[in-house]
Amino acid sequence: FEDAVKRSDILTNPGKTAESLQRGTEEEVHAPPAPSEEGKKERQIFDAPEPPKNAMEALNQRLIKYRNAEQQAKDENNSSKARRMGRIVKQYEEAIRDFKAGKAVDFEELPTPPGFAPIPTGPQTQPPAPAASSSSDSSLSAPKQPAQRSPQPQRSAGAVAGSGAAGAAAGQQQRSPNVGQPQPSPAKRPLPAPDTGQKVLKRGGSVRADQQTQFLRERMQEYKNAAIAAKKNNDIALAKQYLRMAKGFEPMIEASESGLPVDLTQVPPPLDTEDDNPSFVMVSREDCELTGDRQEVLQKLQQDLIAQIRTCTANSSHFSKLGDIVSANKFQKMESGLQKDLEALKNALAHNDPVPKFHYENRTFSMVQCNTDLGDNDLEMTMVRGVQYNPPSGFTEKDLDTYIKYEFPFPTEEVQTGQSETVKGSLNPEYQESVKFTMNRKSRALARVIERKTIKLEIFYKRGFLKSDKLLGTVNVKLVPLDTQCTVHDSYDLTDGRKTVGGKLEVKIRIRDPFKNKQVEEVKEKWLVIDQFIKTLDKPSKGKAPQSQASSSKNSEGTTCMEVLKYEKQQLDKQVASLRESLSATQLAALTGKSKLLQQKLDMQAAKLKEGGVPAWKDYVKLVDAEISSYEEEARQYAKNGDMQKAQLMLTKKKLADKEWQSTF
Repeated sequence: FEDAVKRSDILTNPGKTAESLQRGTEEEVHAPPAPSEEGKKERQIFDAPEPPKNAMEALNQRLIKYRNAEQQAKDENNSSKARRMGRIVKQYEEAIRDFKAGKAVDFEELPTPPGFAPIPTGPQTQPPAPAASSSSDSSLSAPKQPAQRSPQPQRSAGAVAGSGAAGAAAGQQQRSPNVGQPQPSPAKRPLPAPDTGQKVLKRGGSVRADQQTQFLRERMQEYKNAAIAAKKNNDIALAKQYLRMAKGFEPMIEASESGLPVDLTQVPPPLDTEDDNPSFVMVSREDCELTGDRQEVLQKLQQDLIAQIRTCTANSSHFSKLGDIVSANKFQKMESGLQKDLEALKNALAHNDPVPKFHYENRTFSMVQCNTDLGDNDLEMTMVRGVQYNPPSGFTEKDLDTYIKYEFPFPTEEVQTGQSETVKGSLNPEYQESVKFTMNRKSRALARVIERKTIKLEIFYKRGFLKSDKLLGTVNVKLVPLDTQCTVHDSYDLTDGRKTVGGKLEVKIRIRDPFKNKQVEEVKEKWLVIDQFIKTLDKPSKGKAPQSQASSSKNSEGTTCMEVLKYEKQQLDKQVASLRESLSATQLAALTGKSKLLQQKLDMQAAKLKEGGVPAWKDYVKLVDAEISSYEEEARQYAKNGDMQKAQLMLTKKKLADKEWQSTF
């Protein structure tokens, strides 16, 4: 803290260091700390300015930032955001007016834009008066004694920082109510021993606390690195989200360093980057080799990919409902990659390409179990079925008509009760009836009910006309497992007191989240990974032009438009030139052959138009016109499926075909 005070003195009184050196005193001078690497990364992400030197500069920086945000919201016709930004601008304008007037300003109440350095709020020291002033000489006539200063209130910080003359300093001293109380100056004060001892006490904590702090710092750094990577990929929204989550670690780290308990269940999960795949175990070679011909193997791979896509979709939706956006984005990313593999596999199946190289992995995913369809204060009980009831004497299976009365012991003053429908003539009745009970998770009485009481279910059977129903058996379902599980599904023996009477009742109880701890389970999946797709060049048959690799037309002969053919050949040549060193001889020969086929088709089309005359040109125009509509339809389809890259490619081809069509007139 003393070091922070000294640095604050230097920032607000730049002349103090030079003057102290001229007086020859042994004052300890501290330069302002260099900006940390983390601060630089945050400013780079949010385009924040450099750290301010004083409070006034910090207020002006923030005012400019929120004014720009207000204007941007107005330009976007976002009236709600514009009003919010306008209110913040008024807050800062009022704070600046009060600060200049020497009034107290509560900086904690002012919102801080992301990436901005904190406002310097340390206590400011008085600048020394010139030697020409006799009053100042008298106040500094005893250099060996501790220098006297009046502790300035926060309102005087701006005036002291903005004035270097003795008159301004004297004016601040007159406004200070505590001017007569001498205190040692932090600039001349030696490093106090109590602070060192305090640091030693903090370091002397338990090893577990140190490990916990180190764990939190590493996890925070992981999110900051992810924010930098997202910024480089121009994903500003994701970068801001990661940085906000990294900021959330700071109070937990402070609490851990202070020896306070930290709930590690609230720590965001680790990020899985492309280099850090989920934990997996390689499967043996026998499990990777599928039996059957090419068609059967490709269909089996296609089925596995579809199943994995469904798994990723379900997990992504599950985590989105939980509010875990990071895990949801991870499964969405996996789903996108699997969709691309599935499309490539379908393409290989249609073009008689060989089976791609693949392998299987045993991957493990951590899943947080939660019944997202239920509310926080809902408890759902399902009476599924009865199992092998023991009919009373004189009753057969056809005579046994049963129903269930249930009782949920909360609230204790007025328990919740009900009755199921009657199922007739069965020793194994299928009830399949659900009921929802309401509860209050924040109630202490509920915690006692969960620990001590049960849900009571009584199975009654009808004895006939003018006879009352009689109890067949009772089931008591304990609620303690709901402390750690969100779903309890089991069958329970029917009892009469402590005596079993034969038969069971299957009951399922669900809540949204366990009462005490989250239910985290590891799910193991046999995961298909496509390593490489192998392309083969189809031999062109007589009388037909060879097919183009990049053709997207539904026509089996590929595109006819010469402009599109030129574009495809140009893109293929660029690909060959950029990947020449990394391609194998077989791959290079295949791509070069496809380029030659495209050139051959161009030459054949030009020769056909030249020899055919006007009729050939008319047919050519009709084909190009049809391809324009086809490209537009495919672009819409790709955009609907979320594949914007292929949609853009189809639009480019449409523009080229449209240009060719217009040039023929």
